[in-house]
Amino acid sequence: MKLLQNLLAIFQHARINKRRLNYEDTLALLKSVKEISADKLLVEKVIDLLFISKNKGFKIKNLSRRQTQIFVHIGLGFSSREIGYLLQISEETVSTHRKQIIKKLELSGAGKLQLAAAQYIQNKLYS
Repeated sequence: MKLLQNLLAIFQHARINKRRLNYEDTLALLKSVKEISADKLLVEKVIDLLFISKNKGFKIKNLSRRQTQIFVHIGLGFSSREIGYLLQISEETVSTHRKQIIKKLELSGAGKLQLAAAQYIQNKLYS
């Protein structure tokens, strides 16, 4: 209960002083809320959306042509096997490219890659 009171005090202080939380403070706050939330998955989704909105200008230009193709296919929902078939490369090669994309975009795993790729496709469609 003390943690919740501290969080509320931070909100109140920020509101009174008309102070905006920066990205790092907002992320720390959400992670704290996640710890006390009854719906941790919901808070995790909000954190993911914050990450995506912060990084919606992914450094796609740092990806090779083939990695960009694979990234787009991931965003469209294709599996590694399907991507391999479409691009006429092995599933293992697709896996290697996925790992490199995760590393280059500084993502924390396959789930974040899927989310980022889907957001990229959505931004391209509605921009």
